[in-house]
Amino acid sequence: MVSILKFFYLFALLCGLSSIVACGGGSAGAGAGTTADGSTEDLISNPDSLVEGSDTIDLVKTWNQWVSLGYKRDANLRIYWSKDWGVVSLQSEIVATDTVNDRSTLRIYHSKHGAQSGDHVLLSKLSNPIHGEAKNWFETSHRITLIDDDHYFIVIPKLLTVGNKASFTAQMTFKYLECVGTQLLEQGPARTEVPPILFQRIEASKSMSITTTKLKSCTPEQSSFTTYKYFDHKNETLKALIGQDIVGGAYSLVDSFELPKSTLKSGDKGDIGSLTNYSDRTRQTVDGKTIMSYEIQRHTAQSVFFLLNSETIDPSGFIRSITKDLYGKSPSGSGSDYGLMRSTVNYNNARKTEIVIDYTANLTELEPSYQSGAGSLTGGTPGTNKWKFFAIDVAPFTFGGTMKVEISLGAGQSGASYDLFFTSSPPVTADGRPLGSLANAYDVAPGSKTTLTYNFTNNKIKTYYLGVQGNWNSPISATNTYTFEAWVTE
Repeated sequence: MVSILKFFYLFALLCGLSSIVACGGGSAGAGAGTTADGSTEDLISNPDSLVEGSDTIDLVKTWNQWVSLGYKRDANLRIYWSKDWGVVSLQSEIVATDTVNDRSTLRIYHSKHGAQSGDHVLLSKLSNPIHGEAKNWFETSHRITLIDDDHYFIVIPKLLTVGNKASFTAQMTFKYLECVGTQLLEQGPARTEVPPILFQRIEASKSMSITTTKLKSCTPEQSSFTTYKYFDHKNETLKALIGQDIVGGAYSLVDSFELPKSTLKSGDKGDIGSLTNYSDRTRQTVDGKTIMSYEIQRHTAQSVFFLLNSETIDPSGFIRSITKDLYGKSPSGSGSDYGLMRSTVNYNNARKTEIVIDYTANLTELEPSYQSGAGSLTGGTPGTNKWKFFAIDVAPFTFGGTMKVEISLGAGQSGASYDLFFTSSPPVTADGRPLGSLANAYDVAPGSKTTLTYNFTNNKIKTYYLGVQGNWNSPISATNTYTFEAWVTE
């Protein structure tokens, strides 16, 4: 049995450095993990085969939503090691075609290859074009289906002629499947505390994640890591990562962190920032750095795919590992939330260990709900209510949950008052004061940010209403604007 504890310890450090949802997070609608016009494998191995669309993405908005939400997700995990075979003489025959998906199956003769179904082979530097096609169609990674000790099948995403044979040499690297497993990630939303959390003298919000991994044919058979991440709570534009603490392990401080403020399109790429890693929270021993970047992948009809990358470097400058987190949007087109589809971690060790984690479409916990809105208001007359109502749907939360509404009032002249009701026609007293307000804040000063929180035990009430109006103490002529964000979680 192979021990991989050190790899999972390092993987715990990587989780969340390239993104808050690395290793399992993000809000993905049903079907995340595949695309409407291709699969995750297609996107990774042959992105040009996908139909092109014109979607764009706002990384700042997406990041801020991730930080604010909690979730619980399952993943399937595979661990590989690689061996370089050098230049090998091969024979190939096209044995079948799939006209629906434009694919061809090739039988490869490779004497005493030692591979099993599920392993991968990387072909490069072909000696000559084969089967009448350019070499680039074959110079990529292929998943193997075993025939016998000397033969295996691979699939090419192109229609070829059945029966055609070819001989060639190629540089070969095999990626052998070492063990498989599952992973469960429980990620809490970033929260503030009273008194405020101070991280490196910055007022911060904090999230906790627990990653539990179970393996077959590798040790440890089960491992678990708890990680705390800290974010700049005062920065209203970007909830920037400022640090991370793995319980009983590494401690990281962010040197720089910035996301592009404009929307991004296919081909855009750039740096996000870097972290300094320490062996533990005492910060006595520097253990290298992590460099973060983004890369917007090819558009498809329903989604922009993008990568958040992290490169971990030891104190001498040696690259220990590279993590690539692939994100996409639900192919159903039912929502705009992006979710993590796959994480790939490549270790720069003698065995070239690779960990691949594919995240399931079905969440093991109800998807958090998020909505936002904006409006304007004027000062009120005492005893008179001029609420602007916003509906907050909680119908999917059968067993109850927590509603959190964060309202930002502009710097205009009018103050504001907020109420959360179970009806858009709330009763009032004779002097106009509301009855049945579930959470409220009155006479809020301009320029203030206010949070209303309400816990509900079931969803007998399907819709709640946020009521916003100018406060009675402001002149009728006074005006202001406001924005709000609302989250509902189990």
